[in-house]
Amino acid sequence: MPGLKVNEKGALMSPAMAEYITDTIIIAKVKNGGDMSKMAKAIRKKLEEHFGGSWHALVIKKNNAEWSINGLSHTYIDVDHGAHTYVIFKN
Repeated sequence: MPGLKVNEKGALMSPAMAEYITDTIIIAKVKNGGDMSKMAKAIRKKLEEHFGGSWHALVIKKNNAEWSINGLSHTYIDVDHGAHTYVIFKN
């Protein structure tokens, strides 16, 4: 999809899981009008319903050029889409 770029993904993130997550990101963005809080909540809910377990979704404006996170599991993905970066990971 134009405008969507997978920057990085963990060793346990299968191609099918990554595709499901990127589709979920696109749908959450459309349904929530770009509201970061609502998008994060919608993504987390959808992934927990589909995959089970505890998921986390960070939605960050791309112009926040520097940020860092430590201790991600091997089931994570970092995606750019439009004006946002999404870091999605399983706890």
